[in-house]
Amino acid sequence: MQATMKAKEDKLKKVKEILESDYPLVLSNEPETPPYEPQITPPHAKETQTPYKKKVQTPAARHRRSRSAGEIWLEHNSIKPVPLGTVLQPSVKKRKSLTKLTKASDVTNPKQSKYCLIAQDQDTEGEIETKVYKGDIVPTCGGGAQVIFNDVELLKQKSPTATP
Repeated sequence: MQATMKAKEDKLKKVKEILESDYPLVLSNEPETPPYEPQITPPHAKETQTPYKKKVQTPAARHRRSRSAGEIWLEHNSIKPVPLGTVLQPSVKKRKSLTKLTKASDVTNPKQSKYCLIAQDQDTEGEIETKVYKGDIVPTCGGGAQVIFNDVELLKQKSPTATP
């Protein structure tokens, strides 16, 4: 307490000297700092604790679903796929298959959490190419649903006798 009062008095004296002096004022670039005085705290004083940091939630945390609930896929076939006769076939467990999306309730059903669109085309060489578009069904604030696509699988079948 006395040290701070003394520092203030010294500053006032310097200001008076500057105002009363006849010489022009020369400013220095170095700020004047008071001498260091260690602060002594009594041993029984409480220690300061760091503030508690809150966890930041992810933006879509309210749409997270439990893993135990299972995933029910909405499988949308744009056309009836040509049977390939291959050993490895795309298979989706727990699914509802559709050829046309005529009702909005097909997508907005809260039991369905995944979407899969299967499309078949011919590539430039005339071979069959199957594309499987996968995505998550997320409810919107207006009561609807949106599909966020996050994966595309490309399945090709080639003839072993075709020339490269």
